[in-house]
Amino acid sequence: AFKKNPATPLDDTITIERDEAFEVYVKSFGGRAKGDDILQQAGELVQALKDDGIHVDSQSKFASAGYDSPFRLLDRHNEVWVHKN
Repeated sequence: AFKKNPATPLDDTITIERDEAFEVYVKSFGGRAKGDDILQQAGELVQALKDDGIHVDSQSKFASAGYDSPFRLLDRHNEVWVHKN
């Protein structure tokens, strides 16, 4: 859970923003995630959802997440998230 009152950043270029909760569909993939890889994976996720009969607007927002240090060479974990409508 998040803190109700997190510490104030010392750097004034850092801000804390709160968002409403949201739900996403997720696809995990390995390797180094670059722009084209992320777009391809997001497209594959949207297509897989459509194949399963789940309506997803092709203009839906999506995000990507990478969980590994740049020094990790193998077994990298990345995700693309497509917002549920």
